[in-house]
Amino acid sequence: MKEGIVFLKGSYPKMNIYDSEDNLNLDIYVPELPREKIMIEVAGGMFTIRGGSNQERDVSGGDYYIREVSRRAFTRTLMLPDSVNIEAIEAKLINGMLRVKVPFFATKDDKVVRRVEIGE
Repeated sequence: MKEGIVFLKGSYPKMNIYDSEDNLNLDIYVPELPREKIMIEVAGGMFTIRGGSNQERDVSGGDYYIREVSRRAFTRTLMLPDSVNIEAIEAKLINGMLRVKVPFFATKDDKVVRRVEIGE
């Protein structure tokens, strides 16, 4: 990796981070979450992903009945290297894997805050 990544908050969702010649790539595992439930924000060199879902499951049969409700919310933050262009970040959600491409750039602007839309 050209520069170090510093994880600041959270350990979920799990992610793989690697660089190619022109980009820093983040593959983030977010199974069963629609893109509407995921938010990516970049501010001051910090990359933050937030999301969550409510899932309900009813199981019945014979003499039993089970109702399980699961609420998951997460926030994960990492510090991006100085050499990335946050204006050109792209994100796509493909089969439960959020693929984020962060192009390398000569400088960064700590004053820019950008919400990244997730494409199909």
